[in-house]
Amino acid sequence: MFDDPEEAELQQQQRKNNIANQLEIDLDPNRRKSIVQLGEMGVIPNEFIDDILVGAMTQHRRKESRMQFVKSKLERNMPTVVAETLAENLIDFVHEEEQLFPATDDTPQQNQNSNGDGGGVNTEKNTKQ
Repeated sequence: MFDDPEEAELQQQQRKNNIANQLEIDLDPNRRKSIVQLGEMGVIPNEFIDDILVGAMTQHRRKESRMQFVKSKLERNMPTVVAETLAENLIDFVHEEEQLFPATDDTPQQNQNSNGDGGGVNTEKNTKQ
Protein backbone atom coordinates (compact mmCIF):
# COMPACT_ATOMS: atom_id res chain seq x y z
CA MET A 1 0.00 0.00 0.00
CA PHE A 2 2.80 2.40 0.95
CA ASP A 3 6.23 2.37 -0.61
CA ASP A 4 7.71 4.28 2.31
CA PRO A 5 7.46 2.49 5.69
CA GLU A 6 8.04 5.77 7.52
CA GLU A 7 5.02 7.33 5.81
CA ALA A 8 2.88 4.30 6.75
CA GLU A 9 4.03 4.51 10.36
CA LEU A 10 3.35 8.25 10.47
CA GLN A 11 -0.16 7.77 9.10
CA GLN A 12 -0.85 4.96 11.59
CA GLN A 13 0.32 7.19 14.45
CA GLN A 14 -1.91 10.04 13.24
CA ARG A 15 -4.89 7.67 13.12
CA LYS A 16 -4.19 6.56 16.71
CA ASN A 17 -3.88 10.17 17.85
CA ASN A 18 -7.18 11.08 16.18
CA ILE A 19 -8.94 8.18 17.91
CA ALA A 20 -7.39 9.10 21.28
CA ASN A 21 -8.45 12.74 20.88
CA GLN A 22 -12.01 11.76 19.98
CA LEU A 23 -12.21 9.43 22.99
CA GLU A 24 -10.98 12.20 25.27
CA ILE A 25 -13.73 14.47 23.98
CA ASP A 26 -16.44 11.79 24.19
CA LEU A 27 -15.47 10.61 27.68
CA ASP A 28 -15.01 14.04 29.27
CA PRO A 29 -16.80 13.86 32.65
CA ASN A 30 -18.00 17.44 32.25
CA ARG A 31 -19.96 16.41 29.16
CA ARG A 32 -21.65 13.39 30.75
CA LYS A 33 -25.25 13.72 31.86
CA SER A 34 -26.17 13.24 35.50
CA ILE A 35 -28.81 10.73 36.58
CA VAL A 36 -31.24 13.61 37.13
CA GLN A 37 -30.61 14.92 33.60
CA LEU A 38 -31.08 11.44 32.16
CA GLY A 39 -34.39 11.21 34.04
CA GLU A 40 -35.47 14.59 32.69
CA MET A 41 -34.58 13.45 29.17
CA GLY A 42 -36.66 10.31 29.64
CA VAL A 43 -33.66 7.99 29.25
CA ILE A 44 -34.23 6.61 32.75
CA PRO A 45 -37.83 7.32 33.80
CA ASN A 46 -38.04 8.57 37.40
CA GLU A 47 -40.92 6.19 38.16
CA PHE A 48 -38.74 3.26 37.09
CA ILE A 49 -36.06 4.11 39.66
CA ASP A 50 -38.66 4.91 42.32
CA ASP A 51 -40.43 1.58 41.85
CA ILE A 52 -37.16 -0.35 42.08
CA LEU A 53 -36.09 1.51 45.23
CA VAL A 54 -39.46 0.98 46.90
CA GLY A 55 -39.20 -2.73 46.11
CA ALA A 56 -35.69 -2.90 47.51
CA MET A 57 -36.63 -1.06 50.70
CA THR A 58 -39.79 -3.04 51.39
CA GLN A 59 -38.52 -6.49 50.46
CA HIS A 60 -34.98 -6.34 51.84
CA ARG A 61 -33.40 -5.15 55.08
CA ARG A 62 -29.65 -5.58 54.50
CA LYS A 63 -27.78 -3.06 52.39
CA GLU A 64 -26.08 -5.78 50.32
CA SER A 65 -29.39 -7.51 49.64
CA ARG A 66 -30.99 -4.23 48.58
CA MET A 67 -28.07 -3.48 46.29
CA GLN A 68 -28.29 -6.91 44.64
CA PHE A 69 -32.05 -6.49 44.16
CA VAL A 70 -31.64 -3.08 42.49
CA LYS A 71 -28.74 -4.31 40.35
CA SER A 72 -30.73 -7.33 39.12
CA LYS A 73 -33.67 -5.10 38.14
CA LEU A 74 -31.45 -2.58 36.38
CA GLU A 75 -29.51 -5.25 34.47
CA ARG A 76 -32.64 -5.99 32.48
CA ASN A 77 -32.35 -2.57 30.83
CA MET A 78 -28.67 -1.66 30.88
CA PRO A 79 -25.17 -3.16 30.88
CA THR A 80 -24.06 -4.92 34.07
CA VAL A 81 -21.31 -2.40 34.83
CA VAL A 82 -23.74 0.52 34.58
CA ALA A 83 -26.38 -1.32 36.62
CA GLU A 84 -23.87 -2.16 39.34
CA THR A 85 -22.57 1.41 39.62
CA LEU A 86 -26.07 2.89 39.62
CA ALA A 87 -27.29 0.36 42.20
CA GLU A 88 -24.35 1.16 44.49
CA ASN A 89 -24.96 4.90 44.22
CA LEU A 90 -28.70 4.63 44.78
CA ILE A 91 -28.46 2.27 47.75
CA ASP A 92 -25.60 4.27 49.31
CA PHE A 93 -27.78 7.37 49.07
CA VAL A 94 -30.81 5.62 50.58
CA HIS A 95 -28.66 4.04 53.29
CA GLU A 96 -27.26 7.47 54.24
CA GLU A 97 -30.83 8.81 54.42
CA GLU A 98 -31.77 5.95 56.75
CA GLN A 99 -28.81 6.78 58.98
CA LEU A 100 -29.89 10.43 59.17
CA PHE A 101 -33.59 9.68 59.64
CA PRO A 102 -33.96 6.32 61.40
CA ALA A 103 -37.34 4.58 61.44
CA THR A 104 -39.55 5.23 64.44
CA ASP A 105 -40.99 2.57 66.74
CA ASP A 106 -44.38 2.79 65.01
CA THR A 107 -42.86 1.63 61.71
CA PRO A 108 -44.33 -1.80 60.89
CA GLN A 109 -41.87 -4.67 61.03
CA GLN A 110 -41.86 -7.20 58.24
CA ASN A 111 -42.67 -10.84 58.88
CA GLN A 112 -43.63 -10.38 62.52
CA ASN A 113 -47.03 -10.52 64.08
CA SER A 114 -48.04 -9.05 67.40
CA ASN A 115 -46.93 -12.09 69.40
CA GLY A 116 -43.41 -11.86 67.92
CA ASP A 117 -43.19 -15.37 66.47
CA GLY A 118 -42.33 -14.07 62.98
CA GLY A 119 -45.25 -15.94 61.48
CA GLY A 120 -46.68 -13.05 59.51
CA VAL A 121 -49.65 -10.76 59.93
CA ASN A 122 -52.21 -11.66 62.57
CA THR A 123 -55.68 -12.32 61.30
CA GLU A 124 -58.78 -12.96 63.36
CA LYS A 125 -58.60 -16.63 62.44
CA ASN A 126 -55.00 -16.89 63.73
CA THR A 127 -55.65 -15.13 67.03
CA LYS A 128 -58.56 -17.31 68.20
CA GLN A 129 -57.62 -20.11 70.56
